[in-house]
Amino acid sequence: MAAAAAGLLTAGLSAPAANAQPASAALLCTGYETATYQPGLTLTQRQTAVTATGAVGPCTGTDTQHTGGSISFQGEGQLSCTGGNSSGSGLITWSNPQTTASAFTFTGGVSLRPGGVSVLVLTGQVQSGDFQGSQITVEIALVPALTETLQCTTANGLSTSSGPLTVQLL
Repeated sequence: MAAAAAGLLTAGLSAPAANAQPASAALLCTGYETATYQPGLTLTQRQTAVTATGAVGPCTGTDTQHTGGSISFQGEGQLSCTGGNSSGSGLITWSNPQTTASAFTFTGGVSLRPGGVSVLVLTGQVQSGDFQGSQITVEIALVPALTETLQCTTANGLSTSSGPLTVQLL
């Protein structure tokens, strides 16, 4: 059963594609995040609130003022360890004090990449601050440890996960 749960979780959650940056990206950042789920994720979809915080950087692109910072977002939706959809809002606070935080809204879903890698992809628009009006895509690799995977099979479910992310601003 543990192997089956691990396979399901891996099929539903994972890492960013290597060639994710479109040619027109104004900014591309890598980073890492930790998400909390309430109630915890199980193998059955249910209404779940998600809160995440992390770091972005280094960032590359045509803008040299935005090289890194912190990211946070919160949302909710019908989610499980293997998939689902959500919507919410987030904020990137840039480390350069000469910049303004970028607030965004998003919808998200789990996407399976080649090689069995699954990614939570958030897409939306920057509503205020730097990059206002720009499209934003956040890809979060959901690669849990075996102990986290096993939590999906319990009544309380998986309450926390961490993984690498990429942020694209177009």
